[in-house]
Amino acid sequence: MRNYKQVNIMRVLKEERWALVRTVTAICITAMALICLVLAAGCTNDLTEITENRGTGETLALGTLTTKDANAAHAATRADSPLPDATAWQGFCSGDQLHVAIAAGEGSTFTRSSGIYEYTAAGNIPGSGSWTASTPAYWQRANGNILTLWRGPDCDTATPGAYDMPLTYETDVMQGHALNAWDGNTYTNDADKWRIMDLLRYCSADADLPTAATGMPATGSPLNLILKHSMAQLCVELLPGEGMTAQELQAQVTVHLKSAAATFTIQTDGRPAIYNFENEQNRQDVRLLKNGATSLKFYALMLPGQTFGTNRAMISLHIGDTHFTYTPGTPLTTTENTCHKLVLQVNRTEVSALSVTSTGWQDPTVITQPDEAEAEGILVINETPGTLKDNATLLNALKDATQESPVGLIITGKINDKDLEDLSSLMKYKDGDTNKFKVSSLAIYATGGTTLPHYFASNNPNPNPALKKIILPEGITDTGQISFYNCTALTDVTLPDGLTIINRNAFRSCNALKSIKLPETVTDIENLAFRSCTALENINIPEKVTKIGEQAFYNCQKLKSIKLPDNLESIEKQAFSYCSILENINIPEKVTKIREQVFYNCQKLKSIKLPDNLESIEKQAFGFCIALESIDVPNKTKDIGEQAFLCCSGLTSLMIGDGMINIGKEAFLNDTQLQSVTIQSAQAIGESAFFGCSSLSDVTIGHVKNIGESTFSGCTSLSNLNIKGTESIGGNAFKNCTSLASITLPQTITDIGTFAFAGSGLTSITIPGSVKQISDETFNGCTALKTATLEEGVETIGKNAFTNCKELTDITIPSTVTSIGNYAFNICPKLATVTFAGETPQLNSLGQNAFQSCEALTSIDIPDNVTTLATRTFNLCTTLENVTLPNQLESIGDFVFNECSALKKLDIPQSVTSIGGNAFNRCGELTTVNFLGQVPQLNSIGRHAFYECQKLADLTLPDRLTSIGESAFYRCNALTSIRIPDNVVTIATKVFQECSGLVTVVLPKNLENIEGFAFSNCSALANFVYAGSALPTPTVNKSAYSVSSRLKYLFLPNYTSTITGTSLIWAGKTWKNIHYNANSGTDMSAIDALTNINNYQNHITQ
Repeated sequence: MRNYKQVNIMRVLKEERWALVRTVTAICITAMALICLVLAAGCTNDLTEITENRGTGETLALGTLTTKDANAAHAATRADSPLPDATAWQGFCSGDQLHVAIAAGEGSTFTRSSGIYEYTAAGNIPGSGSWTASTPAYWQRANGNILTLWRGPDCDTATPGAYDMPLTYETDVMQGHALNAWDGNTYTNDADKWRIMDLLRYCSADADLPTAATGMPATGSPLNLILKHSMAQLCVELLPGEGMTAQELQAQVTVHLKSAAATFTIQTDGRPAIYNFENEQNRQDVRLLKNGATSLKFYALMLPGQTFGTNRAMISLHIGDTHFTYTPGTPLTTTENTCHKLVLQVNRTEVSALSVTSTGWQDPTVITQPDEAEAEGILVINETPGTLKDNATLLNALKDATQESPVGLIITGKINDKDLEDLSSLMKYKDGDTNKFKVSSLAIYATGGTTLPHYFASNNPNPNPALKKIILPEGITDTGQISFYNCTALTDVTLPDGLTIINRNAFRSCNALKSIKLPETVTDIENLAFRSCTALENINIPEKVTKIGEQAFYNCQKLKSIKLPDNLESIEKQAFSYCSILENINIPEKVTKIREQVFYNCQKLKSIKLPDNLESIEKQAFGFCIALESIDVPNKTKDIGEQAFLCCSGLTSLMIGDGMINIGKEAFLNDTQLQSVTIQSAQAIGESAFFGCSSLSDVTIGHVKNIGESTFSGCTSLSNLNIKGTESIGGNAFKNCTSLASITLPQTITDIGTFAFAGSGLTSITIPGSVKQISDETFNGCTALKTATLEEGVETIGKNAFTNCKELTDITIPSTVTSIGNYAFNICPKLATVTFAGETPQLNSLGQNAFQSCEALTSIDIPDNVTTLATRTFNLCTTLENVTLPNQLESIGDFVFNECSALKKLDIPQSVTSIGGNAFNRCGELTTVNFLGQVPQLNSIGRHAFYECQKLADLTLPDRLTSIGESAFYRCNALTSIRIPDNVVTIATKVFQECSGLVTVVLPKNLENIEGFAFSNCSALANFVYAGSALPTPTVNKSAYSVSSRLKYLFLPNYTSTITGTSLIWAGKTWKNIHYNANSGTDMSAIDALTNINNYQNHITQ
């Protein structure tokens, strides 16, 4: 109704016959406006409520200081036309003082004049007063004047006073906090203490002072003065760390500067000097000023020249009954005109510094006051639509207007859309490459326009800091696109009834706009309409609105609550993203989809009511809503998108209805306070859906078909888990769920992925026979797992499936298992019993390291279908005593029984063709190795195969053996004799080295080589037997018999030729004790018979 009244008045005033009435009315309006201005200016600024820019280091700018000649009758130096300062006190207050000192000369010629100038405000209105010199300062013109001016406590060179810093910068009268600072007359109150201690100084040498030709100051010469800080500033910014929330800090914390210098005097140049009383430390704790109720920035002024060392606390933080202190890592010295900023991270148990910086205070800021008398604007009457661009009143009003000196306009009469386009152009101009705007207030009461042109008041790409108020006319139905984009000073918007569309970017980045009332006729709020309206606190959404566009309220940081209309059907993506203090919202029932990032990073959003008909929640819809505490997902909701509730660290409970089909990837990732989840049913829970929900303890899933990879990985508190109807559990699904002691897997399950329960706290597990494969790493690192029951039907146990299950004591392998993978039971130190079930186990593959380091395992009966023992199968099974090898076994791989130090006897089946390197390395209790069958198939023994089997005494090598590897029987000390099969052509390096009990060796008939150290250090070795009928000429390394000094006897049972002389050189050695040509008919099959000299016809002895 207000708009109509104003339009009607203006229509009347345009009539010529009402000229007198129009004149009188205009005078009345002007007078009323002036009265309002006086009343508004007279309102007292309550300093205790100031929460912004307090102590931010912005200096105070004076308008001018007028200098007067010392000889003039009115001689005084005084300040004229003070401008408001930059710290929200609106200029000087009544009683403020400027202290002036003018000095000249040095030593005995030094002279000084000082004065005090007090500010008197008319009616206590800041900016309306003048300065009075209570003690004027005069020019002492000699060679080199120095002018010093400061705001703060006074100084008298004869009797310098001592001044105390405040104990607290917080206003808290109830606690008795009072300022202990003298302002020249009295102790000041709490409200003023920041200002009184805000010492500012100006100093200028003679060269900067205006002079006349006579060398004296020119009368009335103005100086533009900037008062700079003589104090240091402390800024402490707190960031919540581990175990600490921002809310806790905002509500409870107080910050104190420890042991700060408390008393000072003012030097003649206006600088403060620390004052020390005799025998007094002059130190006190100071409570810092909190910069607003929810701020975590704290300020105090400090005396310059103080050093806070590394040997004492500088800052203390009080959070309830808990105290923290911060001590600098390097000494910090406070410096004049410098801001020392400490960014501290507050953890639950300690405080640590993230950064310590010292920077100059900000440049001076001068804030000028707008001429409120022009707020109503110049009246422009447009008679004919389409002619506004030629309106003389409008053109004249805009002729000299600039963005820095804009005008107000009131437009009445008749217009059309073309007039609105022309008006948009007329209000803008170019200043070099910068777009600028001429109008501060625009009230359009003229009728006829329907749509604002695009970019109506926007200076895009430049901001528009001029426009503060806009009233749009009746008849406008569309705001147009980008109409008020980046109008950074716009605070007052009146929209007409009949408006239906708030178009794209219409009010984007109007970051001074606090509230706006939308007409009930609006049906559509388009994309980015109010994006980055960072001051917007209140807005009504009319009932006819059916759609809120993409990013419509994106980054509206002050928007605390909003009521959405019942007819709303669509909220597009990012509509309310970064509305950082939005606390609660109810989604209307007609909304079926919550689009991508709609409420992303709404950090204060505590509760939300989802509509019963909601079908989907899209990607990151509620991501980083850290205050959201609980959520109930309706039964009709079918899909929760990827990262939908990402990092909702305040979410404690979740209920999902029975209509869910898919819970997306990382849907609840890192919701660290989530404690309970109930999912009535779902087809699938996506990858990492609850990853990192470290407080989640209780999960109930009524029916879920597929649990994806890493779904609950890192849920370290998960202790109660019920699942039904599940068919597959993905890789890493419950990895590192360290509190999960048990789980009942349903009979419907067919697949368990890799690492599914790795590192979990399971103590027992039953795997149904419906699971054909236990995947790789499934239970790896389940260090508490004592019992694992594998039902018949399981066919494969993957690699590392039970690695590092340190409490596992026994395992029964179902008869249906055909393969056990590499490292399957590696490092199960308490595994004592391994049973292969059934009369005919189907196992045919036993992987590398399968039972490695099973230190408690004492016996094993390996099923007959296993043909190969892979590398390190039983490596380091230090108590393994009894082993039954399968009848079909063909090869024993490297290190299979390495260091099985309890193994005593081994029967090797006839079918074995090879024994790998280190196969029985250091089996220290092994005494007997039997090769079974009439014709054992063994053809190779690998290097170190029986290395250091020091009790091995009973060993007959099969005739088919063709190679024995290096060091194969190294240090087999109990071995007394050995018959090397005839097909072996090379006796390898160190093969019998240090076999200290070896006495007799029967060499092979096909001998070609004896390599280095083959029989080295065989201290008992005395006899070589060669059973061939003719002596070969083998190649023998010179170290082959080193340190085997007893080797002297050569037995040649089948050599019938005559040996002439007293010795024989053969096999790299000169033999002087030779027995050859065995007696006919003597049984020479035994080694004892071969070395019995009585069984030979011929002898050479010495």
